[in-house]
Amino acid sequence: MKLSYTLGIAVIGLLSTANLASAQKKAKVQQDLPAADLKWMPMFPDMPQGPQIASAWGDATKGAHGTMIKIPNGFPSPQHTHTQDVHGVVVQGTMRHWMDGQTEADAKALPPGSYWMTPGKMKHTSGCAKGPDCIFLVGQKGKMDFKPSEAPKPAAAAAPATPAAKAAPAAPAAKAA
Repeated sequence: MKLSYTLGIAVIGLLSTANLASAQKKAKVQQDLPAADLKWMPMFPDMPQGPQIASAWGDATKGAHGTMIKIPNGFPSPQHTHTQDVHGVVVQGTMRHWMDGQTEADAKALPPGSYWMTPGKMKHTSGCAKGPDCIFLVGQKGKMDFKPSEAPKPAAAAAPATPAAKAAPAAPAAKAA
């Protein structure tokens, strides 16, 4: 009996030590990322002067993330959607977001310190007002995506007339006698 009690205490001690070592390896540490250390890159490779992104935490191409986005002042995005809800906080500039069927005039001005949430799959346009460029932090539970919405289809143009359907040239007017 004394042997099993001693073995039990030893096993508990070993497991506790292993758990403590494991916990120490997984311990969270303070993370600081000064603005000067952000690594900005084009959001769209074919628009090097357009929106820029920089990772704050996570990997936006794989899953949950926090990403800084910089948009030039006066820049409106094309209408688009995201798969996941997008939570954002404005750091600099004044952002606006307007939903499908609205205009920029309908959008609320969001100055620094403002928060917004756009539900996933909701068609919207985002823009940065004139003034300083906009910088904001977005967070998502899944990977970042940007899906341009289909542009409205123009009304169908009338079909061109076929040669047979063309009107015959007018006959010369008869001379009065």
